[in-house]
Amino acid sequence: MRALLIIAAAIAPATADAQSTAATLWKGLAVGDSPEVVAEKLASDPAIRSARVQPGRPGKEPQIAVRYRSDGIDVFGLKFMVSPDFSTGKLQRVFLTTAPMCANDAPEQFSRISAVLHDKYPESPVKFDVTDDDQVRSARLRGTDDKPATAGRVFRGSGVTVTYQQTFTAEPEPPSGYVTSPAAAALGRFVVNQYLARQRECDGTGNHRMTHAIIYMTNDAFDRMDEEIHKAATNASDSAKTNL
Repeated sequence: MRALLIIAAAIAPATADAQSTAATLWKGLAVGDSPEVVAEKLASDPAIRSARVQPGRPGKEPQIAVRYRSDGIDVFGLKFMVSPDFSTGKLQRVFLTTAPMCANDAPEQFSRISAVLHDKYPESPVKFDVTDDDQVRSARLRGTDDKPATAGRVFRGSGVTVTYQQTFTAEPEPPSGYVTSPAAAALGRFVVNQYLARQRECDGTGNHRMTHAIIYMTNDAFDRMDEEIHKAATNASDSAKTNL
């Protein structure tokens, strides 16, 4: 359970990391970099056409608008988009994410990407009680549009912790029932036809989709997150003992 909570918490809003200002997260992007420095570094990547700062609205952090030369950053044929994450105007994390895609090859993709991340970040700060294949297949079976399910692993290297996630959804079959007008019947047929067209994709499993996310943060930031999850779990257990 702790491992799954950590995987889910990795996408929560970041707080400023004052202890690891020199840590390089991904391709030269370092904790504490300003939005302008991040945009300049990203623009030098061969896969990126341009990167510019979009100032945040009052109370919001700035963002970096990135344009790619070919749909994204290629990893085993998958196209990832980069999203720097700022707190108080300083870089704290880097997200690499994909658009929703077919989920047929999820276990194989999980294995390939995990193997490369393990080679680069060989430590494993979080232990899972199930195999990668079982974790991925379970998440795919459980995931729905209303309640996505995530499989993941955590890797650690010198100063940096990397969380890799696959998140699964499944579009439910449209409801069928009595309709009171020709217009409602026509709309119902349109919705069903759209669903069936999507389902025929991905070798007949197109109602199931997945996304990839790779999240880079400092070891200190990850350890603080882990400690907060442990404290919350302990408090919940203590409360249960009191009430049972």
